[in-house]
Parts: sequence; C-alpha cells; structure tokens
Amino acid sequence: MNNELLNSLQDSQAALLPDYQSLHAAMAALKRAIALASDETLDAIAMHKHLAKLEQAAAALDDPGLNAALEAFARQTQHGLDALAFEFARDLKEVFERRGQTVQGRPPTLVVDSLALHIDMGARKAQWFYGKEALTKPLPLSLNTIVKAYDQQTKSVVNRSVDTER
Repeated sequence: MNNELLNSLQDSQAALLPDYQSLHAAMAALKRAIALASDETLDAIAMHKHLAKLEQAAAALDDPGLNAALEAFARQTQHGLDALAFEFARDLKEVFERRGQTVQGRPPTLVVDSLALHIDMGARKAQWFYGKEALTKPLPLSLNTIVKAYDQQTKSVVNRSVDTER
C-alpha cells in the first residue's frame, strides 16, 4: 500500500466534497424546478415552497446560468402568487359586498371598514390589522374563516373602551 498516494487521493477527495455536494444540491433543486415548470398549469404554491431550495443552491454556487434560471423561476412564481392573490381578493370582495360592505385596496392588502387584511399567498395565510396592531394570528386562506375573524375583531374594536385620562 502506498500511503503517500492514498493520502493524496483522500485529500483531493476531501477538497472536492463541498463542491460536489453543492452541485448535487443544485442539480436536485433544478430537477424539481423543471418538473414544476413543465406542469401544464403552474402551481404557484408548490413553486414558492421550492424557491427557497433553489435559492440556497444558487447561493452555494456562483454560476450565472443557475442565477438566471433562479431569477426566471422567482419571477414566474411571484406572477403565479399575484394571480392567486387577485382571485382570492375578488372572491373575498364578493362575500363582503353581499353583506353590504365595501372592500378597498388590492392584494396583498385589502381594507374593510377600518380593518386591513394582509394576505401572504406564499404562506397561505392572512391576518387582520387595526392600524399597525395585529388583531389576529395568521389565519388560513379560507373565506369563512377570514369573514368570521373580521366579525369577531369588529365587535372587539367597536366595544373597546378608550382611556381618555392619559
């Protein structure tokens, strides 16, 4: 056994291992991104979940081609999330209009009376605010859940007692 040769090969392997792992992670991320992009209907939620892995892979490598692919994937993902947000906002607006209330603004922030709803399509959550004060924890993107939370928060805001002695 040639120890000098063995040590040289092992040192070389150890030096290349981080690059190999980065390339392997990038290839796996690209493979999944390609699968998502090749679907007939793009799934913006799945793309958003995968975007972080693709960003991590691109950060580990300094490859212009990978960075360009990441930028294109991120743009398409954001476009899909925006489209979903507008559809959700339209549906929510219809629900409130049937109740005789108007909805102002456009995603990601809608305003109903004095409460603002911040929508995060990527996280599939929405949250009611009164000014900068969060009134609810992040809620699932369910029309019924959001309307019910609105009703509860409107009651609590309207029934607040104001301390005028300060």
